[in-house]
Amino acid sequence: MRRYLFIVALLGFFSCKKEVHPVKQPLKITTGYGPEDMVLDESTSPARILISCNTRRAYQPLEGEIYAMNTENNQLVLLPREGEPEGLTLNPHGIAIQKVDGEVRLYVISHYSFNDSTNAVLKYKIEADKLIFEDIYLHPLLVSPNALTVMPEGSFYVSNDDGGGDVVVEQLFNPLGGTVVYFDGSENWRKVEEYIRFSNGICTIGKKLYLATSRNKGVFVYDIQAEGSLTNKQELCNLDGWDNLRVCEGKIIGARHTDQAKFIAHSLSEKSISPWAVYEIEPENGDYRKLAENDGSIISGVSSGLVYKGNVYVCQIFEPFICSYYYK
Repeated sequence: MRRYLFIVALLGFFSCKKEVHPVKQPLKITTGYGPEDMVLDESTSPARILISCNTRRAYQPLEGEIYAMNTENNQLVLLPREGEPEGLTLNPHGIAIQKVDGEVRLYVISHYSFNDSTNAVLKYKIEADKLIFEDIYLHPLLVSPNALTVMPEGSFYVSNDDGGGDVVVEQLFNPLGGTVVYFDGSENWRKVEEYIRFSNGICTIGKKLYLATSRNKGVFVYDIQAEGSLTNKQELCNLDGWDNLRVCEGKIIGARHTDQAKFIAHSLSEKSISPWAVYEIEPENGDYRKLAENDGSIISGVSSGLVYKGNVYVCQIFEPFICSYYYK
């Protein structure tokens, strides 16, 4: 998402033909700065939402943390982390949750992980009151990691939003630099998709992988092969401006920036608002409906949506709060 802030060309205005599902006035919930991504953790009772927070405005206090929010009372707590390598700085971006080897684990994309240009995927064991560091994955193919999805056996896919060079140069001269990288959970890495205009959110349902793009005008679906390669690419939904994807109750939940020019303005100043919408997408045929939307006056730059027990939770890239919309 960080590189998306610099895109200044080929901006458009988009609309959805589906009727907006009515929602009540949302509840604002204070978080850390930059709550860009979130996942549902049902390993505890009640279930909670884990939120990836990282400062993204120069004047905001520096912060890189994972928070947990109780879904019954919306209370938020900071999750302490134990066992991390010396010198590691957590700057979390996309996150994913998966039960691997009988334990629920959180995988976190982290940028500038050792106060340099290092991009990493960090693996934690999730406990009720803390995160236990287990592993760090580093590879030259992690050039600009944005989002990831983890398979039950511990392999994972990562989307790179561009080729990893200078941001302006990438957008002007390498607009198809987005890729998808596969790690087999052991030692083998490889590129399984490329030539994408800003690959973004990514998720899996069974043996299907779904990839959202911000400038490629679509969400795409692939068949996952036994060795991890992706085949039979199909367009699932042809809207543009997508951000993160989540799977909730068998449906794909996708967040979308509906006016990219206003989103870029918002990235430069919190005084500029940015409209958004969160959609429920049928994974079989791409049919969709809006679950929530706003012109940016309530919350701007929404990057991820999550559905749980009649609530649509939406998080954002910059400011320190998320919103909960009741929609049933």
